[in-house]
Amino acid sequence: MQTMDHRVRVVTDVRTVEEQLRGLPTELLRGPFQQASWIGAWLAAHAETRPTLALVTVTDASTGAVLFVLPLMLDTRSGVPCWTALDDGVSDYNAPLLAPDFRPPPQVMRRIWAQVRERLPLGDMIFLEKIPERIAGRRNPLLDLARPRPSRFVGHPLALADGLAAVRARYRAGRSLARKHRKLGRRGTLDFIVLSGARAAPHLEQLMRWRERRYDTRPITTDFYRRLLDDGDLARVGMLRLDGTAVAGCYAIVCDGALRLLVTAFDTQWKNWSPGLLAIDEMIGWACCEGLDVFDFTIGSEPYKFDFGVASERLWEIRSSLRLRGSLILRLLGARRLAAGLARGTAAGFARARARLGPVGD
Repeated sequence: MQTMDHRVRVVTDVRTVEEQLRGLPTELLRGPFQQASWIGAWLAAHAETRPTLALVTVTDASTGAVLFVLPLMLDTRSGVPCWTALDDGVSDYNAPLLAPDFRPPPQVMRRIWAQVRERLPLGDMIFLEKIPERIAGRRNPLLDLARPRPSRFVGHPLALADGLAAVRARYRAGRSLARKHRKLGRRGTLDFIVLSGARAAPHLEQLMRWRERRYDTRPITTDFYRRLLDDGDLARVGMLRLDGTAVAGCYAIVCDGALRLLVTAFDTQWKNWSPGLLAIDEMIGWACCEGLDVFDFTIGSEPYKFDFGVASERLWEIRSSLRLRGSLILRLLGARRLAAGLARGTAAGFARARARLGPVGD
């Protein structure tokens, strides 16, 4: 394809952006956090705050077919106005939406990106983080832009294809988990339910109350989860119950053959039995029974995830300047990274030298 085959448009009127997002073609390839119901719930949850939005659209110049869509919001990072993904703390993987036949060569994607930067108003830079390498099995064209950097965030998928018994055999603390399950089962009858839609709503409220006691949960995040549950069949709530009373649970989304875990919480009076981990184990069992291929613990490198035998999946970030101040900030950030890298290298060099010299006397 040549760049003349493409038309790049950036819309910033909020109502127009919302209308176009809701009317996107259904055949576009989407990541799990760019599904139609996810975007709809996000827009509804932010209806009162009305963040500044932009919608980048690349179309075929001859047919008008939509090829590439990137929703953005204006956010502030360290006092700097930046265009970021449609996230606000709830999206674990940020990706564009693609037409199935959109496969631009790297040089074409870079030219498209240059036009995007020219057309974006207001912010000093674009800062996209948590970018996956693939979108619905396709390579992410954003990775063809100049100098994408490894993100500080990492995904944590757990493969389920070889069955539940094999998955549990890979647990690092499988025996301990099974023992706690037996001990908690002696206190009453344990069961696990997975619900969606209106039937799951009271259980989501319970989950978020437990979570608020341990973490600073933003009301808009809870509202978003409620709306996502109401909006369709994407969200699931799984609850571990003892004699019919919930003791722990999970909130997740299911699409494209994978479950992605978003929230785990538990009643602290049962903490000695690790009910949150037991609920995750039950949710893994449910995912296997549903024929799902992946149980994704998503971002966040909490140690318990590795006890379940997760893999690590690299994510990326892109920073592009839009104004002179943005360019200066990027240079400053680059200098800081270089200095940090030199410091780490110097410390490692001193450690190696000291090891070669052996013990130092008094």
